[in-house]
Amino acid sequence: MVEYIVYRLGGLLEADDKLSVMGLSSAGELPPEDMELYNCASTVLRKFGVEGRHSVGAAVRTRSGKLYAALDLRSRKSAICAEPGAISAAHSAGDYELEAIIAVCRSRDGSRLIPISPCGSCRELIHYHQPECRVLFEYDGSVVNVKAAELFRFPLIQV
Repeated sequence: MVEYIVYRLGGLLEADDKLSVMGLSSAGELPPEDMELYNCASTVLRKFGVEGRHSVGAAVRTRSGKLYAALDLRSRKSAICAEPGAISAAHSAGDYELEAIIAVCRSRDGSRLIPISPCGSCRELIHYHQPECRVLFEYDGSVVNVKAAELFRFPLIQV
């Protein structure tokens, strides 16, 4: 049986970052350490993301409690997702035990930042480096928290 956790976001986000998560009577509040991870990914995208060059910010938390963030990179011929950048930043600092990761992008209307599910390559990469790493993303109106090893049962969602 696959185990996953669904959270309803509390009031810790800034007004322009609120996620719409409705109708979850059994869901709990997103833990503060995961809100910190969301805020880290959101901050790197808002403050350092250049329109037309960066559309995703990611953050990873390691077992040491440190956070590492990165932006996606694009050119006319290639693209690198933000998640590998965050993982690489952690590994470059000698911090290899990934605990949780999140990636965010702007909603279509630009009004909010949404936790997105990793692409197939990023799912494989996260799983390869840490199958027990928790991955947070929005799915069907809720924020889901699953182990990387369980990611393959969730479809890729276009925002």
